[in-house]
Amino acid sequence: MNYNNDEYKIKKPLTTLQNAINKNVLVRLKNDIEYTGKMKNVDVYMNILLINAEEHENGSMSANFGKVVIRGNNVLFINILPDIPL
Repeated sequence: MNYNNDEYKIKKPLTTLQNAINKNVLVRLKNDIEYTGKMKNVDVYMNILLINAEEHENGSMSANFGKVVIRGNNVLFINILPDIPL
């Protein structure tokens, strides 16, 4: 078996997040609230700065924010959304 191709390379979570700066993400918190927006920054604690952020609760948008700072210890998962060409 050949493990030298990209499929089997080890990816560090923080490096993956840093490479996703300026991309759209979905962040789900431990309390089941979700935020979507463009990730402008992330630090070693996985604190996240989103711009054009929307808050979603129970599948529907509950608030629209300009900037949101999310504390890393509240994050359940982060989904880097694919770029959709217009």
